[in-house]
Amino acid sequence: MNIWSKWKWMRLFATRNNSAPLRLLFLNHIDACGVTAIIVGLCLVLHRALRLDTLPLVVLMAFTCWFAFAVNDYCDASADADDPFKRERNFFVKTTVPRGTAWAGAALCSTLMLAGFAPYGMRGLLEWAVAVMAIFAYSAPPLRLKNRPLLDLAMHGFFVETAPYYATLYLLNVAWTPLDRVMLAIFFLGSLAAQIEQQTRDFDADERTSARWVGRAPAVLLLRILTFLFIVTVSGAFLVGVLPLWFVPFGVIGLPVVIHRFTRKENEPRSQRLIFAVLILELVYAGGVFGVALLTR
Repeated sequence: MNIWSKWKWMRLFATRNNSAPLRLLFLNHIDACGVTAIIVGLCLVLHRALRLDTLPLVVLMAFTCWFAFAVNDYCDASADADDPFKRERNFFVKTTVPRGTAWAGAALCSTLMLAGFAPYGMRGLLEWAVAVMAIFAYSAPPLRLKNRPLLDLAMHGFFVETAPYYATLYLLNVAWTPLDRVMLAIFFLGSLAAQIEQQTRDFDADERTSARWVGRAPAVLLLRILTFLFIVTVSGAFLVGVLPLWFVPFGVIGLPVVIHRFTRKENEPRSQRLIFAVLILELVYAGGVFGVALLTR
């Protein structure tokens, strides 16, 4: 008997005989998970709270980010199947996952999140509830806020990059500093810009988004305005001494992505290679920062 016909679930682990190995599910949005890990780690460093016992919080937030994107990919599978770029990156387009299995997986992931947030008491339980509701409200019917212009931007702005930092502050129960407010403003602008950038990339494939609502040219203009405001905010924070100088390498490493937003053509998508190259360098530098913080406690 053919082992693949007997153990069908093992096909998910194949790398050559199957077009959708599990690594596609786990690594498709590794860039977003990496950014989340950096954001949470920075919050811990800035509040002198990065310790071996708080490192699981970095993992928890990165896992929450991964779960959010997995739910999004599952709910987008039918639409992504018609897009040449997206269907090659969406595990659920290439692998049919029964609804019951999907719900079981979602329940398991939600339970793992609950176990991670529970040690923080009522604050942790509240953060868990908000995270789970936001994940399903954004991607899943009946709300599916990602297809509701303006609400899609609001959800992305408040939850993708801003929420990990805010949630860390909330779970640590620390007093906010001027730097925290600047960081939240930076992440909010960064999240909005990233969403508009993605929507302009997927302009012809998406159903209803803010970019489709206003048109490609206005969306590209909005992207550049948000990026300009991002630059002004970061530069101003440096000039007044709110951002510490050790943040400079983060800005220098990310500068090519910012420049590319202003130099590429209106219908030219962002460079995925550039994004990943910048992320790797950011992770390397962040790892050094986190290592120094751990060793100098």
